[in-house]
Amino acid sequence: MKFALVINPGSAFARAYAGCLEQTSGQDSMPVLFCTSMDASHHHFLHVETEQTERFPVPQSLHLPHSIVEYIVQYFEDQQKPAMGFA
Repeated sequence: MKFALVINPGSAFARAYAGCLEQTSGQDSMPVLFCTSMDASHHHFLHVETEQTERFPVPQSLHLPHSIVEYIVQYFEDQQKPAMGFA
């Protein structure tokens, strides 16, 4: 199972990783982080492992504050990445 995390565009994380995050399509583009695993057991942070992409050539282990994640899209490994376009 994989995850697409839509990140708050005003967060410091979104600004710091601007070159590494993909963007949703549509009028209000938002940054998206694709992950191979996620652990939400901590009260304040999500622990995620990034998916290996052109933008993340080496997978990274990150701890993200819950407050910067707008929502999460879950999909299966045999599916393509979800179309992250919102009208």
